[in-house]
Amino acid sequence: MIDVFAKKISSTKRQVLYLFYILHRYLKLREGHPNGPGKVLYIVSGRAPHSNLEGKKVIEAIYTVIKLVNEDPATQSHMKLIFVPNFNVALCEQFVAAADLS
Repeated sequence: MIDVFAKKISSTKRQVLYLFYILHRYLKLREGHPNGPGKVLYIVSGRAPHSNLEGKKVIEAIYTVIKLVNEDPATQSHMKLIFVPNFNVALCEQFVAAADLS
């Protein structure tokens, strides 16, 4: 399954909750409780305006979660997370066509 979250990055609850959802699934897999639809590729895409420091902090948090999830051999067969920078409409059109969940 491909799960896509693509929009302008800010400190809104939706983006932070999406990261918490990924972390929750990661922790459940680490505990040995696989949940959800099997193997999932999470694609996060966005861009924070230059003046939005909170949005840039959210991007830093995304990269921290990416490193945690992708470097853990216990979860590599179940989930992967990637971040595609510089979100724009043309990129979004490609994501929407490929996504199973958006």
